[in-house]
Amino acid sequence: MKKGLIIRGTAVAVLIVGVMITGCKKDGTKKVNVGKASPEKTIETYCNSLVEKKYADILDLAYFPKSDYITSEKIKDSKSGFIDKMVEENEGVKDCTYDKIDETKDIISYKLIITTDNGDETRDIEVRKKDGKIVLDDLYAERYIKVFKDSKVSIDGKKVTGKPERKEDDENQVEIYTITVLPDAEYDITVTHPVFDDGEVILNEESLEYVKHPIWQDQKMGFDDNMIDLTDIAEDGLKEEYEEELNTDICEGCGEIVKTVLEEGDINTLNKYFLNNNAEEFVTSNPDLNGTNRAGLKEEYDIVFKQILDSSINQVKYIDKNQLKLSVAVSYQCDMSYKDKDAIVFGGSRDSVRGDHMILNVYCTKAGDVWKISSWD
Repeated sequence: MKKGLIIRGTAVAVLIVGVMITGCKKDGTKKVNVGKASPEKTIETYCNSLVEKKYADILDLAYFPKSDYITSEKIKDSKSGFIDKMVEENEGVKDCTYDKIDETKDIISYKLIITTDNGDETRDIEVRKKDGKIVLDDLYAERYIKVFKDSKVSIDGKKVTGKPERKEDDENQVEIYTITVLPDAEYDITVTHPVFDDGEVILNEESLEYVKHPIWQDQKMGFDDNMIDLTDIAEDGLKEEYEEELNTDICEGCGEIVKTVLEEGDINTLNKYFLNNNAEEFVTSNPDLNGTNRAGLKEEYDIVFKQILDSSINQVKYIDKNQLKLSVAVSYQCDMSYKDKDAIVFGGSRDSVRGDHMILNVYCTKAGDVWKISSWD
């Protein structure tokens, strides 16, 4: 785990995408600050505060949309980050004047003429008519929280109740919640799930740096700076009950399938691992099991199966709590010897023990108390 990221437990997938909001939403105000000023008074106060470097006063002038995650406490927590940014962006400001440049039903737009040590610069500022609040384009952000289907998400101990968007993503069934937050505030996000271990992420500016979502473009991997994606580690975090069941029913079953095939045993005995008693169809369709991938070796070597070494889950894809797609790795050993007894062998013995493995990608369904293979790729 990278230093600086706080994650407790093996987290269910959480994905957060940041999209900065540059407009305003009608009737979306949450009255965090008391009092109402005219737009003209607000822009005058903004200019004075900018020149006098009273950046905390500017925060009091700002509009915040209605959101369960933008509270007086969160605004207070994010104040230092806001002030730091204002100090950096407004170094050398000496004077500020303004002109009204546009007006709509809800908004009055002003152009600020700011005098600095390096000359004049201009900025456009919007003020809401309804409450005299300034709309600052980077003060709050819309985020998307992405989790596996059937997850329950809480932020700062409060359950997220909005209706999520449901979709398939990388063969997983997921749900996406949209929330509005303060980028400079800290949020405690917890996720519970029936199949995967419960997870917790303390989301802040530092942790965001370590959980960026990978993006592939032109065969190069980059990162989305505002996206959190914990699905990759969820596959290692099955709840104990599910892990035990899948190891017994599916992993051991896959090991027995490989063993029976390599020993050229009775395929019909494997039907007990299949929901539809179609073990033979599974074996025939798999190039590892049907011998296609070993054809070249079998022409040159006598191969005798020796033992199964291990069978384990490589990857989990979530459909629902009773349906999963698993990638199961089965490793084994075989005794191998050259068929041509007169062949000249350089640098080693004629006989050897070969270690190898097979990857079985299977869809699993829980039938009663037992997991069985229901289909495959």
